[in-house]
Amino acid sequence: MQRCADHACGAPAFGRLEWCGAACNRRFRRNGTWFVPTLVEMYSRYRSDGFDRDRIATLFADPRLRFFPPDRVARWRSNLEEQADWLRVQPNRDELIRLAEREVHDRLRMVRDMHRGGAMILAGTDASFNFPLVLLGYSLHEELEMLVRAGLSPLAALQAGTIAPARFLGRSDRDDAAVRRDALSGMTALGI
Repeated sequence: MQRCADHACGAPAFGRLEWCGAACNRRFRRNGTWFVPTLVEMYSRYRSDGFDRDRIATLFADPRLRFFPPDRVARWRSNLEEQADWLRVQPNRDELIRLAEREVHDRLRMVRDMHRGGAMILAGTDASFNFPLVLLGYSLHEELEMLVRAGLSPLAALQAGTIAPARFLGRSDRDDAAVRRDALSGMTALGI
C-alpha cells in the first residue's frame, strides 16, 4: 500500500492522489498549491452503473453522444462492456463494487476536507477521448455538480470553474473587476 508523501503522517494513500487529511491540506496551503480533483474522470472509472451491461445500455442512450465520433463511442461502450463481463465472473465481484463505491465516497470526502481547510480548488475534468463518457464540454458542468456533491456551495463550485482559474493564470483582481464591470453594464443595457 502506498503511503502519503508527508512521511510524518504515514496515512494510506488511495487512488492516484496521496491524501492524509489536515497535514496534506496544510502543505497545499503553505506551498500555494492548487488542487484539481477531476471528480468526473474518477467517477467515470468507478461508477457502479458502469459495472452492469443493462445499465451500460442506458448510459449510451445519452443524446449528447451524437456530437462525438461514432467509432469512439462504440469503443467506449465496448470497453465498459468488457469490464462488466470481466467483473461478472469475479468471485469477489461484490467486494470490488463496494471498493469502487468507497473510492467515490472517499474522493468526495477528500475534496470536502480540502475545501473546508482552505485549499485552492480548480474545476477540471481530464476530458479526452480516453475516458469513457467524460464528454468534452459537458464534463465541466458535471464536474461543478460533483464539487457541490462533495460539499462545496454552488457559488464555490462556480468560482472553481471561473474566478479561480483566472487567478491561477495570473489574472489580476483589477482585470477581474473590469470584466465584472463590463458584464454588469451589458446586463443593465439588456435590462437584466
